[in-house]
Amino acid sequence: MKAQVTTCQRCGNKQKTVVPWKHVPLCKRCRKPMKDDGPDLFAAIPEIRLTDAGVEPNDLAQRGKESGMERVEAGSNPLYREEAYRQLTLIAYRQPELVSEDVTLAMRRTEYKTRDERVIGVVMMKAARAGVIRKTGRYRLRELGHLGPTPVWESLVYQGETAHA
Repeated sequence: MKAQVTTCQRCGNKQKTVVPWKHVPLCKRCRKPMKDDGPDLFAAIPEIRLTDAGVEPNDLAQRGKESGMERVEAGSNPLYREEAYRQLTLIAYRQPELVSEDVTLAMRRTEYKTRDERVIGVVMMKAARAGVIRKTGRYRLRELGHLGPTPVWESLVYQGETAHA
């Protein structure tokens, strides 16, 4: 096998490649294939943007979020959701701020079980619509979820540490 200088057809970058190729090498600059073995199959397809179709990317993301939450809610135990809402309300009475993990941990101490704890997100949104909590715009790292960020919620019904004990 010998080395050969190949020029990328997209960005013009020149680099040494080993011939014969087992796989078409990628350009080190643009990360696209260095050699085009045939006609561009996608050249005749016009580029369509979501905004050209009257759909904003944020709208699409919002629809996906809502669809996912509907699927999670449909597949969850209704008794679990009711108890989670009750636990969330109790936490909101006792704490000025909370995160979804507070509700998840409270639910793990009850007899109610679910196959998917993501339903807590549905419960949080229901409580927000009901005026029990609202997002603060701040985030905290989750302890249960691989240190991913989770929103901090402000309680709108906070009554102090001893409320509804």
